[in-house]
Amino acid sequence: MKIYFGAGIQGSPNKEVRAERAAVYRELITHIQELGHEVLFEHTATNTKEEVWKVLEKQFGPLPPAGPERGAFIRNRNIEAIETIADAAIFEVSMPSLGVGIELAHAYLRPKMGMKQVPILCLYQKDFWSHGLSVMVSGIAPENASIREYDSTSNAKKVLVDFISNLKKAGHT
Repeated sequence: MKIYFGAGIQGSPNKEVRAERAAVYRELITHIQELGHEVLFEHTATNTKEEVWKVLEKQFGPLPPAGPERGAFIRNRNIEAIETIADAAIFEVSMPSLGVGIELAHAYLRPKMGMKQVPILCLYQKDFWSHGLSVMVSGIAPENASIREYDSTSNAKKVLVDFISNLKKAGHT
């Protein structure tokens, strides 16, 4: 199964938090792969923008020069994957991210755009963000996305196993 994994990376308040979140994302991505599934994008598991560019270049080939053209290229590739390639989408939404919000909206709104609904899982680390989970995310109808809180990466991995097992039972693989 091809799984889109989205997570906030640029909204980190400092390098330490970004490195911490990247390590969490790397564990989750690796776990999905160990379960036998393809993760479409792995750039969220990097510590710096330079690492992001290297990972994306491995995925896409040469990127446009830094600036608006590069941003549009990457955004379009991500949205294309969400709308046409992904069999399911997993978003780690503990840290606010405009980009992840856009990605989530594209996955969530697929049926309104005439596309097949994909199963969506939103993972949220308990007590990570002082303001709590965004109402735009927490207000998503449960029939369209599962929102699951976790308190450790081992707990998050169990949530991933449950989500993917349910997909298999429902015939999404």
